[in-house]
Parts: sequence; C-alpha cells; structure tokens
Amino acid sequence: MSAGPSSLKAPKRGWAARPAGLRLAAEVAAAAVAAAAVSLLPRVPQPASYHNFAGDDRTLLGVPHGHDVLSNAAIAAPGVAGLWLLLGRQRCPAAGAAPMPAAERACWVATHLGMVLAAAGSARYHLSPNTATLAWDRLGMCCTFTSLLAAVIAQLRSAAAGLLALAPLLAAACGSVLWWQASEAAGRGDLRWYALVQGLAAAAVGYHALAYPSPRGSSRHILASLALYGAAIVCDRLDRPVYLLTMGLVSGHTIKHLLAGAAGWPLVAALGQRIRAPVAGQRA
Repeated sequence: MSAGPSSLKAPKRGWAARPAGLRLAAEVAAAAVAAAAVSLLPRVPQPASYHNFAGDDRTLLGVPHGHDVLSNAAIAAPGVAGLWLLLGRQRCPAAGAAPMPAAERACWVATHLGMVLAAAGSARYHLSPNTATLAWDRLGMCCTFTSLLAAVIAQLRSAAAGLLALAPLLAAACGSVLWWQASEAAGRGDLRWYALVQGLAAAAVGYHALAYPSPRGSSRHILASLALYGAAIVCDRLDRPVYLLTMGLVSGHTIKHLLAGAAGWPLVAALGQRIRAPVAGQRA
C-alpha cells in the first residue's frame, strides 16, 4: 500500500465527509451552547479545603510535601521525550520518512512543552499550597489541553488549521485562569470558565479522535491518553479514601500525578508513528 505525507488521515466518511462549512458551523454552535449554559450557572467557588491534600504534610527525600512534589516528574517525562522527538529526532528523520509540517510540529511542541510547564507549576504549587501558587499549576494544565487540541486538529484535519487555532486556544486557557485568579482576589472565586475551557478542550480532542480516525492508530493513542487522564481525575476526587485504603502509602492526588504522566506516553507513541510515516511512493 502506498502512502503519502497525509497518510495519517483516513479516507473521509460519515461526519468527516460532510461539507467543511457545515462541520465548522456545528462545532462552533456546540461550543457556543456550552458557553451559554455555563454563563447561566451560579458561580463555582473553590472549596476552602482544596489545599488540604491527604498525607501532604510528609517529607520525602528531604523535600516538603515530597510525594505530591516529586510525583510531578512523571508528568514532565513524556513532555521531555516528546520534545526530543520533535526537536531532535524530527530534524533528522529516518530514511524514507515524510517530514512533519512545521505548523503541525509547532502545535505538538506547544503540547509537550505544556506538559513540562504543568509539571513545574504543580511542583511549585505543592511546595507551598495556596491560591497564588495554584494559578501556575492550573495555567500549565489548561495550556497543555488547549495545545493538544490544536495538535490533534493539525494532525487529523489540517496543519494550517491547527496552527491557526493554537494562539486563540492558548489565549482562552490563559484568560480562564486569569479570570479565576481575579475572582479569587475579589473574594468571589469562580471556576466556571476555567472548567469550561479545560472540559471543552478535552471533549473536542475526543471528538476529533472519533470523527477523524487515523489509519495508523494515532486516534487510539489519543483516546487512550484521555482515558488515563480521566482515571487520574477519579483518583484525585478520591484523594483521602485512596490514602486510607493504602494505609497511608500513597494518596489519590499523588496517583493522579502518576496517571496524568502515563497519559502523556500514548501521545509520545503517536508522535513516533507520525515521524516514521513514509513519503509518497513508499510501502506502508
């Protein structure tokens, strides 16, 4: 079977075969409806007990709050690996491999850089858990999700469209965190827009993986990443029960960090496949 540089995109069928204008209008409408619905909800304040993580008063390897600080290395690792693939190996692709378009590479660089920054922001927060340091944690996470959405658009739909979406998506991520921070400073904490941006980005990533499947399996990698992050969120919600269940060995929040890091590795695997994609005329 011959394959070209666009071989990561499956033949269009179903929803993906509908006119581009119709699909874009439906996608924008869905996002607008979600935003309108959120605007009608009462503000969502951050719980006063948010910073009280189970077992977070312990020191590990001389690091205060060590379990929740050091576990962020799991999040940084796939980010560093992805950057190595993109900025190192991709500059010298394997023989017969098609070079990744610069626009698509920029979106993936932003995604994996976001993982590294999210890990750094989370580590900084857990060294001194408070609302001011939490902003750095949330900024990294939200920018990672929005960059991932741009990268998925670039890979599965159009590299140019992904790059075009990257800046507005990052602006939305930063704006949602700044809104939350300003609302906290005003004594009227409101997490609605932060939750909307992150939730919509994750949902849109899943939508693209399902509506625009890749014949090389990158869509499956993307869905696996989302599933692992979903499991991380569940563990975070069960922070103290997990801590008690494991007799104080590990908390749900620490496991969240480990699973969030694991969620990055399917994306690294998808990148590896993308970089090895053959040029036109090569056998796949």
